[in-house]
Amino acid sequence: MWIYWKEQCNYCSNYESCSYYNKAQELISKLDSIDRHTTGVYGTLKWACDYFKVDENKYYRLNPGECEDGINS
Repeated sequence: MWIYWKEQCNYCSNYESCSYYNKAQELISKLDSIDRHTTGVYGTLKWACDYFKVDENKYYRLNPGECEDGINS
């Protein structure tokens, strides 16, 4: 399972009760701004929230596999 660093909060099981959500979103926004507006620098940004706990049910519901036929859904 791969989750883009900008989308961590979308798949976090702690989303609704996270006291760090607003600060995490602020940091993600600032990192995204650096990523989009920096020229002449090449590379990839990656940030991992210390409080991120993936909600696997939500992830698989929103990201079905290419061969998913809906039978087991």
